Amino acid sequence: MTYRWIAHPRPFPPATLGTMALVIASVVPPAAGQSTQVGPHAPRGQIVQNGFHVATISVPAGAIWQINRAIDVTFTKDVDFATVSANTISIVAEDGAPAAGVFSLADPRTVRFQPTCPSLEDFSDAGLTPGGVGYLLEVAGALAGGPSVHSTAGDVLQESTLVPFETPDSMDPGVLFFDTLPGPPRPRVRGLSGVPLDAEDATYVELGDDPLDRVYFLWDASLQMGVLELPGFEVPINHYSRLANRVAVVIVMDQAVSMAAANLAPDRVSLEWLPGVGASWERVGTRVELEANCTATGARLRLTPLGILPQASELRVNVHQGFEDITGDPTLIDALDFAHMETRTSFDPGTSTPGDDGDELLEAFLVGGDGEGSFEDTTSDLRAPAAHWGNGRLQAAFDFAGTGGPGGNFDWHIPPGTSLILDTTFDTIVGGPGGVPTTTQNVVNGVVDVRDLFIPASSALIIIGPNPCTILASGRVEIRGLVAVRGGSNPGVGTLNTTNQPEPGALGQGGGGRGGTASFLTTESTPRGGHGFGAFQVPDGGGQGGETSYHPTDKDARRGAGGGGGRLGPDVFYDFLGNILRSQTLIGMDAEPGFAGGPGGLGAISQSQRAMGGAVGAGPFVDGDPSNDFYGTIVANPGTPDARRIEGELGSVWAGEGGGAGGDAVRSNSFPLTPFTITGDEKGAGGGGGGGGLSILALGEIRIVNDGATAFGRIVADGGHGGGGENVLFFDRVGGGSGGGSGGHIVLASAMFIEIGGMGENAGHWYSDDPALLDHGDRVLSALGGQGGAGHDNRGGGNQAGSTQWRCDAIPFAAFEGIAGVPPSTNICFTLLPDFTDPLGPVVGAGGDGGPGLIQLHVSDPASDLRFPDVAAIPGAGTVYGVDLDVSRAVVPPPVGWHDPASPADALVPFFDAASAARSDWIALGLARVNPGGPDDVQQFLFGGTDPAGDVAHAGPDVTQLPPILGPTAVLSMPNRPFITPDGTTMVFDAAGLADDIYERNANLLRLYTVRLFEGGNESNEVLHAVAAAEYRVFGDELVVTVSRDNGLLSDFMPPGPVHVALVPRFFQVTTNGAVDTIPANTSIQILWDATRAGPDGEPDPSAAFGFTPDIQALNAQSWDFYRFNVFFDLDVAGTGIDLLTPLPALDFLRGPFRF
Repeated sequence: MTYRWIAHPRPFPPATLGTMALVIASVVPPAAGQSTQVGPHAPRGQIVQNGFHVATISVPAGAIWQINRAIDVTFTKDVDFATVSANTISIVAEDGAPAAGVFSLADPRTVRFQPTCPSLEDFSDAGLTPGGVGYLLEVAGALAGGPSVHSTAGDVLQESTLVPFETPDSMDPGVLFFDTLPGPPRPRVRGLSGVPLDAEDATYVELGDDPLDRVYFLWDASLQMGVLELPGFEVPINHYSRLANRVAVVIVMDQAVSMAAANLAPDRVSLEWLPGVGASWERVGTRVELEANCTATGARLRLTPLGILPQASELRVNVHQGFEDITGDPTLIDALDFAHMETRTSFDPGTSTPGDDGDELLEAFLVGGDGEGSFEDTTSDLRAPAAHWGNGRLQAAFDFAGTGGPGGNFDWHIPPGTSLILDTTFDTIVGGPGGVPTTTQNVVNGVVDVRDLFIPASSALIIIGPNPCTILASGRVEIRGLVAVRGGSNPGVGTLNTTNQPEPGALGQGGGGRGGTASFLTTESTPRGGHGFGAFQVPDGGGQGGETSYHPTDKDARRGAGGGGGRLGPDVFYDFLGNILRSQTLIGMDAEPGFAGGPGGLGAISQSQRAMGGAVGAGPFVDGDPSNDFYGTIVANPGTPDARRIEGELGSVWAGEGGGAGGDAVRSNSFPLTPFTITGDEKGAGGGGGGGGLSILALGEIRIVNDGATAFGRIVADGGHGGGGENVLFFDRVGGGSGGGSGGHIVLASAMFIEIGGMGENAGHWYSDDPALLDHGDRVLSALGGQGGAGHDNRGGGNQAGSTQWRCDAIPFAAFEGIAGVPPSTNICFTLLPDFTDPLGPVVGAGGDGGPGLIQLHVSDPASDLRFPDVAAIPGAGTVYGVDLDVSRAVVPPPVGWHDPASPADALVPFFDAASAARSDWIALGLARVNPGGPDDVQQFLFGGTDPAGDVAHAGPDVTQLPPILGPTAVLSMPNRPFITPDGTTMVFDAAGLADDIYERNANLLRLYTVRLFEGGNESNEVLHAVAAAEYRVFGDELVVTVSRDNGLLSDFMPPGPVHVALVPRFFQVTTNGAVDTIPANTSIQILWDATRAGPDGEPDPSAAFGFTPDIQALNAQSWDFYRFNVFFDLDVAGTGIDLLTPLPALDFLRGPFRF
């Protein structure tokens, strides 16, 4: 047997290739009876000589293969395609991931693998991954011990064939993709350019959302355009309410096309209409989708009109100049004439006279969020929690997980004079009604479930452990003492000559990351301090370790570099003489890198420059958008035209990062020190621990009482301080100081209000605390970073005695941004720091401060429900949160969404509240306003069932029913109307009694109306049936209404007295706890409407919006292109509060019909 072997060009993991070092590039049939060894597969017996083997493979070994290019494997005999699968012909990337794509038969002997074409602009969903990724194609033979391809004659492929290749290392479409057809893309039309007259892969109109109901375009040579092949066929006008009238145009292109959003935009592909003779073509609002790409033909584009198409009008499809194929080859001129069609006209019933029509979007709330087919606006500026939209209902939201604890009345009162430690792994607490300790509760993973929480002034709740703490209070919370979930501080290196003993980082608590370990190698010198841990102990996720420094003699030259601080929240800024700068008036308001090592030494890693300090931690936010760096939802710019709803990047309450460890100091003229000795290196310090996560969620109020005399309420999630490195002479700190841990995450949420009493002692306006004071007052809510560890001569950071004063903290000169006089840059304590003249000072070897954490305050109305009584009492100070209140005096860092005392605050959306709301996307009316042969019409909207304020009308718990549109009248015997048909499911009405003939023009508007049967003389004996389908019959002027069988048959109702019937309109349906047409006490459901015109880009123009109104008929004064609705649930109309038993009503559907 003869083979040509080619060395494998790339390494593949063992799971993919085992011990294979060589692959087969080509196969020559073996001599009769000859056995062989195939690649890594040892022979398992004699090869059966059946003449069935791989003849050719289109991809050469080691080739650069485009990611859309088909791969053909040709065999020597016809292939049994049933035996072709990813198990018999596999294409696997070097990381073990299989290629995605589809197998087909190109001819009886050739199996074709078509890689999946990407649909995303970054090509990340491609079947073959771009970027120079290596792949191995294996056609498995039976000798490999697994399944293999068979011929149609039953022959089994014996030998394996393996071919390596890789994708282009480029993101340029011209390099990345294979151009299957020269020139730009062109639509395929039957009868044009050789497309067969019966070709299925040609451009067509799809009807009724049925992919099999098609009308193809046919090229008319005399007209030089593509027309519908059914003579006289007119396209329906795309009703929402009539499935059969829905329309889409599917363009089949002759090659794969670019999937870039810009290539699928209206200026590249559009549906157009002609307003009249001599007029210019105008675009029809259309959704363009790339339905399929890299097909056997090329690609399919789906154009779906948005809303009603203009009646009695000519339409065409325009593929504009610049539309590109998959390699970027553009069309040079517009393709205008390949798809022309005419639309239908709506007539008065039973006539050929053009007349009005009707339509509606009947929203059944089946799909919400960003799901396909959803009409929910997930980016609206609603400040209430989002109501639950989906699964067939829109329900008031009340997402509170607490139960009140055991018995529902578990009040947790911390005993006076107690520091109670709560471990978030597992712990047990005691409580009961009124705080009397009668019941125990197991606390698992930090979740505490209580009714009321009370912490007296002399007590503290200290939270430790690996998980954030969540306190759920179905009642109220009052904190007069301390709640702390601090990161641990590192005391610094307290030993000498113990290089073989690592210096561990301090523990984080409440999920906070541990500080990095210094001098972690025990048998050789350590090149840098260990990195801090991220939240929840993610390795290397915190501040980075400082670099080790070496010098043969001078201790100041070999001083190790400091570790970097951890990071969670953004740095805190303030106004210094008109300059917006990072504030340094409290330690830990910005994340800082570690300071460099001694100026005369060399870094152990670089070996060419002084040791560099560790970088600050990366933090948990990765999408590059600072506007969503939080947990939950916020409304930015509330109450303005620029208001928008933003979802936070965090999926849960988070925690702080640990600080990086300091670098060692090595007494040597080279690195590492050889031979290693335990007295040869001065160790850096382990990093500070990250502050933890704490959320307190209460149905009642949350009060933090701090009057400085009888109550000292505080919540603290500060990061731990770093420590100083090992000493040589007294406290000279030759080893590098460590970074401080970042602040943690505090989340407070109340369905009533949050009151934060007290403020920092002598706290200044917007963090401008008096620079002359030695100490600046602690804030009531604090999530500051820990101070970095001390450096040169025990200065500039935390040391064995704790943290230093704010004005003696080592602050990188860059933090002052070249502005003179920024505190504490001119303070004598700062200017006398030991390395003040060093460009990388002012304290060599000091650790960087950890950055602040996050503080979030969630209430219904921040202006009234976020209360800072002591701050508001300052003479001349502002009093309203988010308007003019200076919360910086009481909270640090400032709450998420708060910018400065004079700017409006963004509003965090409550997690739970008495109120919840939902808003629809703009619903396209399309060109319903077009009146054939006349000026634009004005759509007439219909609605009912709400009061003048838009609230669902009700009497007590019963939703008020609207007057019937037919009846009430006695049910008669067939053929006298109204009568029930023999099958018991249909009622036939005399339509002469209809006051509004819109139901004759479109009987589908009757869906989900109610056929009410009741006993004459005893109306409380009734049964309600929902309309499933309806039809108006011109002949006989009758309305035929078929009901669903959810309540049985119409004929099942047989009361003692006569049966009467009424057809009752229903624009919505309210359900509470399964009871239809009931609404809870103290509850309202408000429905509002809005409309707007299209802007120049065809999209809804917010500036032209009417504004939400409770009266939909107020929109009937002018024509519109879009409309939408807003639903607002209020479970506490009286303002008396809600509890765990409050019922949650829902809308089962909502409709907004219109006449045009």
